[in-house]
Amino acid sequence: MVTLLDAVKMAYRKHHLDDPSVGWDELSDVLMIALCNEMGDKGFQSWLNQVSAQQNVQRTASNVCEYCGRSDGSHDISKHVAYIRSRHAAKT
Repeated sequence: MVTLLDAVKMAYRKHHLDDPSVGWDELSDVLMIALCNEMGDKGFQSWLNQVSAQQNVQRTASNVCEYCGRSDGSHDISKHVAYIRSRHAAKT
């Protein structure tokens, strides 16, 4: 199980130490898993929707979901959490 501490340490390694062994996709997955573990999948989705609304993020072709290909932002990301968790587990 990925903890918030694991995610913060990995983010620190990537952002502060410029650790090339930590990839951006890997960091993104670990952060999402840790947040979902802490907040729950629905809580994470609500938070993500709130952040997107606050930033008035427009979904563009360059902002396509890597898991399902949708770019309208209307899908439920919690559907992807199991896939991301299994992908992360296979790497560890």
